[in-house]
Amino acid sequence: MIKGEKLAAIAIQEEGPALATGPCAFIATRQGKGFTLNGTKTFVRNAGAADVYLVFATIAADAGGNGLTGFIIDAAASGLTVGPRLETMGLKACLVAHLSFKNVPVSDAGVMGTENCGSVIANQLLAVAAVAEAAQTVGIAKAAVSHAAEYAKHRVQFRHPIAGLQAIQTLLADIVTDSHMAWLGVRHVARLIEDEAPFEPEAGMVQMFAGRIGSRMLVDGIQIEGGMGICEVVPKHIPGPLPLARMFRDIAGTTLLDAPSDFPDKLIAAGIA
Repeated sequence: MIKGEKLAAIAIQEEGPALATGPCAFIATRQGKGFTLNGTKTFVRNAGAADVYLVFATIAADAGGNGLTGFIIDAAASGLTVGPRLETMGLKACLVAHLSFKNVPVSDAGVMGTENCGSVIANQLLAVAAVAEAAQTVGIAKAAVSHAAEYAKHRVQFRHPIAGLQAIQTLLADIVTDSHMAWLGVRHVARLIEDEAPFEPEAGMVQMFAGRIGSRMLVDGIQIEGGMGICEVVPKHIPGPLPLARMFRDIAGTTLLDAPSDFPDKLIAAGIA
């Protein structure tokens, strides 16, 4: 994985209302010098494409999150089944599916860290993933800004390109400023991660900020392009593609695939109070 030769996927979400709770909790049962895993992991990105899954399970059924343990599972493990691909409204290039585990064996060597320390590992993984999602949001937003600005230069109204109209300039200024600030935040947290400094509260901040401004930036970009902004098929008189409708779905999918309970309010507040 470090060399980039294998693709990994994180499997955390479960069928129940919260992780490691209720009758649908994902359970790891001790079997000799290893464990067997049983349960279902939901909305797993890269499901079916990954070579390795990082799976989190509860060892003691009554231990809740305190008993969470991480496991490294090979995609070819017996008893592991990838469900049908879920048709999402965006992010079509990313496979999303449920994973079913039925007596999937894993040795003690497949435990990430030590037993019952999975919550710490999961939180760190989610924090890094939050930065990656924010970076993806920024990338989509920057592409949308670039396309909308180019469109405004060539779209003529009142005998002049609409890029010269104050209303369009205000929209462009707002979205390019928001995307730039989010980009700076992502770079700052990425540097903290590289320097092995504490970064979890900052990761929550960029995730929250990017989530709040992401869809708004696409709405404003589509507004600049008017009716053409929501078109999927390019009319003959319009040069080039019209990707903003797809970008809107992609940027929404980036933030909505995580459950609302994953929003980082508590993480941010804990870092300052």
